[in-house]
Amino acid sequence: MDASRNIYSDPNMYPRYEYAHFDINNYERSPTLEPPPNYPTTSFEPTGQSLPEIESIGSKQKCRVCNLESHGMHFGVQSCRPCAAFFRRIVVLDLKYTCVSNTQKCNVEGRGRNVCRDCRYKKCLAVGMTTDNVQYNRDSHNNKNSTGSSGRPKNNKRNVMSDEEEAAGSSTVKSGGPIRLDESFLGYSDGSSTTRGNSQLDEGSEERDSEEMDKIISDLKYLFVEVGILYIPPKMITQCSINQLQRLTHALVLYRQNQQSANQIKFRDTINAFTDGKAYLQRRSEKFSKWVKSVDFFDNLSEQQKIDTVKLSFTIFDRLERAQMSVKIFGESCITEKKTTLSSYCAVDWRTVTINPETAVNTELANNYIITEFHAHINSIINDVCQPLFELQLSDTETAFLLMFLFIMEVGEKVFHELVEKFDDLREIVTSDLHHYYTKQIGVEVYANRLLKIMNVVNAMKKIHAERVRKSELIRIFNIYKVSEKRTDFNCS
Repeated sequence: MDASRNIYSDPNMYPRYEYAHFDINNYERSPTLEPPPNYPTTSFEPTGQSLPEIESIGSKQKCRVCNLESHGMHFGVQSCRPCAAFFRRIVVLDLKYTCVSNTQKCNVEGRGRNVCRDCRYKKCLAVGMTTDNVQYNRDSHNNKNSTGSSGRPKNNKRNVMSDEEEAAGSSTVKSGGPIRLDESFLGYSDGSSTTRGNSQLDEGSEERDSEEMDKIISDLKYLFVEVGILYIPPKMITQCSINQLQRLTHALVLYRQNQQSANQIKFRDTINAFTDGKAYLQRRSEKFSKWVKSVDFFDNLSEQQKIDTVKLSFTIFDRLERAQMSVKIFGESCITEKKTTLSSYCAVDWRTVTINPETAVNTELANNYIITEFHAHINSIINDVCQPLFELQLSDTETAFLLMFLFIMEVGEKVFHELVEKFDDLREIVTSDLHHYYTKQIGVEVYANRLLKIMNVVNAMKKIHAERVRKSELIRIFNIYKVSEKRTDFNCS
């Protein structure tokens, strides 16, 4: 026992602590503490003023805009997600507001941050938010759980390549490999094993096509219940000082945001004539669905009505949109050299491209007939649609009107009876908005002749599309080309 006491009392058994800042290295023992003096007690009477709270070191930081709890750095500033979304929405949609009190000094802190959008936006700029890091194609905020409101897993990987993967030449579509068209010059598939469409060349393709089409419909249904930052509910949009046509124009800009220029876009040298084009259909139909959500009443439709609307109008909309983009990208070369865009990253020179007829009856007569029909369809679009569009040189607003009017004419004739009145009202609204654009924004009082030419383009596109549908029906009925009968969920003729 005595030995253990000697060990514990030996100072060499303990580490030596040095306190450089307090200069107490030479202290052998703790200093003797004196008892505190006796202070007189005084009574404390509370006042009406509350003392400020002292935040601990570990407390969360505040949003620099509204002074509520921050969720991290957004656009270079500590801010909450609502303020970050507010700033991003204004930048992306280029919204303009005026101060509600005309003082430019509204209090936007706390729960009153929604009182004045103008002052809130100016405070965002004042505290240092910048547009350098605004992501125009950013997904909505991910929750911690793995499923969304519809039960669909958020980490579900679809067999669809993105525009970026296509540009990089991913394993889904090899760089320089063939593009497969969906019976139009404006659609292609990835050519992978999941999109082979000839029943006599590929066993089990019809069952696989049916499963893939069901998946596309399921994805669209999920999209219509998905809540994203870019796609604001109609009531919130209505409070913004922009009309229906302006909203469609902004949505069209977002629709085309990844479009490559003539110097960047890749040209393909081989295409296949008869393949469903599932990858193209899924990717582009989802983008189109987001564009059409800019229509005021669209969010009020039932899920089935939304799906039917997309199925009826997607193909003809996409053909006209790609035709106008081809003119915008290639200019006169679109007509003289027959260059068109297939997607944001792919284009075709129809003078040199090789078309694979892809028929079970591999005879020279059958192959030549298919190639001839294919080029006839391309020439009709270039001559009757691209040529007038090149002469018109439409602005983004006019292009949005062109596409929306085609959408109204195509869907308005085939939708449910209860929606006819809504489409009639939509036609009047966008026409009135176009009048405002001509007379108030660009100062053109007489525009009847130009509007007539725009409507001629719409009618030409409808005529080409109707002829294509008629021929496709005959092909399906008589199985002329010996290809598998495609499902008619989407009008991809």
